[in-house]
Amino acid sequence: SSGETGFAGVTVQVTSAGTSLLCATNAAGHYAAPVGSGTFTITIPTEPPHYTITSLMLNATFGAAYGLSATGKDFPFVPVPNMHDVRVTLTPITAVREGRSTTYLIVYENRGTTTEAGSVTLTYDAHFTFNSSTPTPDISAAPLTETWNYSSLVPGEVRQISAVVDLPIGVTVGTIVTCKADINGSGTDETPDDNTSGDVTAVVNSHDPNDKQVLPSGNYSPQQIADGPTMRYIIRFQNTGNADAIDIS
Repeated sequence: SSGETGFAGVTVQVTSAGTSLLCATNAAGHYAAPVGSGTFTITIPTEPPHYTITSLMLNATFGAAYGLSATGKDFPFVPVPNMHDVRVTLTPITAVREGRSTTYLIVYENRGTTTEAGSVTLTYDAHFTFNSSTPTPDISAAPLTETWNYSSLVPGEVRQISAVVDLPIGVTVGTIVTCKADINGSGTDETPDDNTSGDVTAVVNSHDPNDKQVLPSGNYSPQQIADGPTMRYIIRFQNTGNADAIDIS
């Protein structure tokens, strides 16, 4: 109806003659599935949490002509009122490498049916030092934690935080480091298990025990090298670490 917003991320199933095709709604709530001629049944195989569907099944028929489309095949979703359900996901974007920065992406969203306000907190491993984030944290008082406040998170809205932490040189390769993100909202959450997201990973780095030899061997003055025989070099290089070698020169 006019003025209503679309529902993103809903799986739609299109079926004909026992063959099914799955697609998902985009940010505007629209969906599209490439099909041939025939009659097709359109359904929502799984209802989104905290919503009911008033139309369970739709049909569309196409002839043999190319470029046909069917419009108005809409599924009205009716929200269950006042459902609080926020979710957070923590994902490392770069490897945890000795002497380098690591970026974590924190994605949080409102899966409920009422507007939310609260905070997102990142708790990072004691081996790390906090570098920066986008947006900037609102609270950095507690050790090893950074907190971002949020408000006006409407149902279906998704936001993200990019946080960078530094790992100093000297941390042993293979050391396990942990980080976690927590979120709270405006009320008692319907699915509290997804209010925390953690990452446990091992520190990686390359190790390059390189070797270079010259033949004939010995000590030579610049003049001896200029006047002497051809110098032949043997250069051996390898990587015995648990990550790709970088900054090679």
